[in-house]
Order: sequence, then C-alpha cells, then structure tokens
Amino acid sequence: MMDVGRKTKMEKTTAKHMSTAQMTVTALMTAITCILAPMALPIPISPVPISLTNLVIFFMAYILGMKLSVASYVLYLLLGTVGLPVFSGFSGGVGKLLGTTGGYLIGFIFLAAIAGFFVEKFPAKIYMHVVGMIIGMAICYIFGTAWLAGQLGMSFVAALGVGVIPYLPGDTAKIIIAIIAGLAATEVKGVANMLGNMSSSITEMMGKKDHAKGVKVEVGTEEAAVDLYLVLNYGINIPDVCRAVQENVKKAIETMTGLRVVEVNVHVQGVKFEKEASAAPAVEAPEETAPAPRVK
Repeated sequence: MMDVGRKTKMEKTTAKHMSTAQMTVTALMTAITCILAPMALPIPISPVPISLTNLVIFFMAYILGMKLSVASYVLYLLLGTVGLPVFSGFSGGVGKLLGTTGGYLIGFIFLAAIAGFFVEKFPAKIYMHVVGMIIGMAICYIFGTAWLAGQLGMSFVAALGVGVIPYLPGDTAKIIIAIIAGLAATEVKGVANMLGNMSSSITEMMGKKDHAKGVKVEVGTEEAAVDLYLVLNYGINIPDVCRAVQENVKKAIETMTGLRVVEVNVHVQGVKFEKEASAAPAVEAPEETAPAPRVK
C-alpha cells in the first residue's frame, strides 16, 4: 500500500499543478479580453459603444468560475488603468476609467462575479446560467447608468435611454434563440448533450466539468445563423442525427421567431459511451500493481 506521507506529497503536487493551470488560463482570458474589448462599435445616439467585453465575461464564467473570473477582469482593468490601450476604441488610462463609460467598466466586475457564481452553483441548469447572466447584466447596467447620469448631468431615466435601451434587443434576441436552438437540438434522438467548444476543452484541462449547452448565434434583422456543439451517443448514424438536428433547430427557430435561418452548423465534439449496466461485481484491486514513482 502507498504510505501516507507519499500520498500527501502527491496530493500537494497535484494541487500545485492545478493552481498553475488555473493561473495560466486566467492570464489567457485576461489577454483575450485585452484583444477583444477594444474592438468596440460606436453608435451615434449614445456615448456608450457596442463592446465585446460582456461576451468575454460570459466565457470567463464557464471557464474560470466566479473568483478567477473576477480576478481576470480586475487584472484587465488594472492594465487599462495604467495606460495600455485595452479599453473600448483602443484607449486606456485613468481618464477613461473615470469617464462616461467608466461605470460600465467597473460594473462588469459584478457581471463576472454573479454569472460565475450561477454557473458554479448550477452546473447542469442552463436556464440558471441565463438567469445569472441577466441579473449580472442588470446590476452592471444600473451601476453604469447611474455613473453615466452623474457624468452627463442627466436623469437616470434619460441615461437609460442612451446607455442601456439601444443594446437590449440584440442581446435579448441572442439569448432567446440560443435557448430555442439548444432545446430543439437535444430533442433529437442520439444527441447525448451539448458542450461549448472552447470552454469545454479548457475546463476539462482544469479538472472541471462544463455541462452548458453549446450554442453560438448570429442574428441579423431578418436572418439567423446557428452553430451547435454536440456530444452524440455511441452507435448512432452520425450524418442522419446531424441532419435531423439541423432540420429541428431550423424549424423551431423559424416557427417561434419568424426569422429565416440561413445556416445551422453542427460540430460533433465527441461520443458518449453507455455505461455497462450489467458490469461484473466490483473486485477490490490492489492499490499499486507497480512501485509508485518517487516524489521528492
């Protein structure tokens, strides 16, 4: 049997490796935020540009969880505050953080914390993930709007009109279509579950399970395009199941929203093998069949 001292050392070594992996992925997500957040689209009716920052934070929630999501985003804020051009429009500095959009930049901390909490607390319930993201965005909007109102000397309601309302339709449409597509895909016989493409691979490396349904949606004024990331059951006809998923998702979205679906791309992420129900009774195996490696 493995002695207790050796086992403890191995556990400490594993924990150290996990910590290194977490720090690596946290730094990676900070770098991704620094790349995507500056790519903002200004709109004429508002001083607040359309940003990809919240999208990155949603990914953070699945990949990092609550604490590391907050840490990664705060690190991004610090990099921008010291002058790196990582804020919207490739800007940076204390002036940007304290400017009209600074409230939203700070409010995203709440989004990271709340979305990450809901994903960790309810790992298999996609609707709870959506609830967490909506609550997080609501608090971010409230904080950012109050900040914007103070900066521009306008009422809170007037600030809502320029800082929040223009962005609601697109975000709402994406959430609704993502849910419809996910439900329609999982109705097809042969689909085991759905996984996010990037988040599933990274969280697996970190020893975490991501049960979120993998749906990516692009919405236009009259059209929609959907990408689905599926895990299929072993033994099914993969082309037939993929075609059935495409047809079911297309029909569901067009029926419920009136949008024309121009494409449904199915990405098979893996195959799920059925557990053997009639497995032989478990036999206690020796703890080691070979000498354990020496851990210094």
